[in-house]
Amino acid sequence: MKRLKEHKYLPYFMLIFLAIVWGSSFLLIKKGLAGFNPIEVASLRVFFAAIFLLPIALKRIQRLPKTEYIKVTYLGLIGNFVPALLFAIAQTQITSSLSGILNALSPLFTLLIARIFFRHKIVLAQTIGLIIGFIGSIGLSFISKDGNLGSMNFYVLFVVGATICYAINGNLIKNKFEKYTAFTLTSVSFFFIGMISLIIMISIGLPGKIIGHIGEYYEPLIAIVALALFGTSIALLIYNKLIMMTTPIFASSVTYLVPIIAVFVGLIDNEHLTWWHIGGMLLIITGVYITNKASR
Repeated sequence: MKRLKEHKYLPYFMLIFLAIVWGSSFLLIKKGLAGFNPIEVASLRVFFAAIFLLPIALKRIQRLPKTEYIKVTYLGLIGNFVPALLFAIAQTQITSSLSGILNALSPLFTLLIARIFFRHKIVLAQTIGLIIGFIGSIGLSFISKDGNLGSMNFYVLFVVGATICYAINGNLIKNKFEKYTAFTLTSVSFFFIGMISLIIMISIGLPGKIIGHIGEYYEPLIAIVALALFGTSIALLIYNKLIMMTTPIFASSVTYLVPIIAVFVGLIDNEHLTWWHIGGMLLIITGVYITNKASR
């Protein structure tokens, strides 16, 4: 509490900024998909983020032994490239607001993977929180793109897969890479996966698609650049700084705000929102809250 008082309201402004940026990122993915397919959106997003983080990466890459380069590349793929691709695939068939709601599952999967693979103990309250959260996600999986209940929308599973990737990434950083700072891991991992993204872009002919037709792809490209700059690069740096200024628990409270912002932004973009969406969102947020409270 003393550290919070020293910085007064700055951490709260940072938290709100993160919620707005991350809550809006799902709409930016949607805008990017208006001109590009999922693999193009993911590759462009990671490539531009790598460019923005390049100055930091060049300063910090020597802090890692060369034997760790492959491991850090895997970390970047699991924690950034694969989720970026999975979210883009999902949003070809689900709304950006639903994608933002389901993204709140990340803390639940983080706890579950910690228990399964790293033998962390789970108390009864955490188990209850997991069950409530997953019930909410199952209910949301039966909502079609027009907001009505129907058969299971399997594209929801791509978002679930992305949150599992985030969970694996967080557990690996905590248990296998604890001797390195988050800034170092983030910037250096993007350095390597940025090169992979560039290779993919060239192999699928993406530069040729854009060059000469920039007017046609101007708006989707701007959305992806904004997504890479704010939703990935700047947001990650601010989030890491927020953790250092306050506590991980305070910083993780952004989890409760992101779905609300995603829903609000989706409504502005004329997406369908029903009581089924709200009910599922409340269940997930309640599950996350119970789990986090028990974790303290």
